[in-house]
Amino acid sequence: MPWCDHDPGNSDDPPPPPPPPSLDCDVCGFLRSTYDLVLAQSSALTRVEGKIDLMAQDIGVYLKPQFNWLFEIGDKCDDPQIKSYSGSGKGLPAMGLMLAHISRMLEVLRKSNCEKEAIAAIPEHWPIKPESKRPQLVLLCAEEKEDGSLGSAKYPIAIPHYRYSNPQTTPPFIYFNKGSIQGVLVLKNNSKVIIYASTINEAKRILRAISSHIDPAYIAEFSPKIGPIAGTGFPAKTVYPKYAKYFSKGAVKRQLDWVVAFSHES
Repeated sequence: MPWCDHDPGNSDDPPPPPPPPSLDCDVCGFLRSTYDLVLAQSSALTRVEGKIDLMAQDIGVYLKPQFNWLFEIGDKCDDPQIKSYSGSGKGLPAMGLMLAHISRMLEVLRKSNCEKEAIAAIPEHWPIKPESKRPQLVLLCAEEKEDGSLGSAKYPIAIPHYRYSNPQTTPPFIYFNKGSIQGVLVLKNNSKVIIYASTINEAKRILRAISSHIDPAYIAEFSPKIGPIAGTGFPAKTVYPKYAKYFSKGAVKRQLDWVVAFSHES
């Protein structure tokens, strides 16, 4: 009879060891899940670490360069005294200081405005009989501010057939009391000067002053139409000429020929 290590007929032999535990057991499943979770978190941390390294490299680029700057600007228009904003430094702190200087310069420009307001001056158009090219002067008026300077020039008066083709340093009038009384001066070709004054006498005064700056060939006689206009409700206020813009082609091309800024003393 052949011999073997584990003869079932030999009762003196020890029983074989039990098989290893199956991976299907609950503890093994929990351990496997924990292992997978740790592995996933480790991978995420590795990716974050890589991104931080890249960010550090980018930040380093901005921290190293040397910046030097010099800005010059006048605190007021036509002021010969120039104010300088200069500095130097490295990286982000220097960039912050440079931006602060630029911000101060923008504030200076906003306050001074250098007589270049963004006010549209468009020559008027009338349903008239003859030619279409009517030279016009658009007079832009403004209220006086508390400090004595003029504010925004947002009150226009269109003067057709302006008699001067060159800039004039003196405006047709020094001040104008606005209100709800309409004054209309009609020229020979139906061009009109339209204003709104505080009183009838004020309307006559302003229209007469304006008529002296119109080509006499277009004025038959000084007989303006003046009277209150219902529903206007314009508040009474005093305005002053600030700019004059001349359009030699009138409303045809709306091409500005010249602009002049008037001086003002409160």
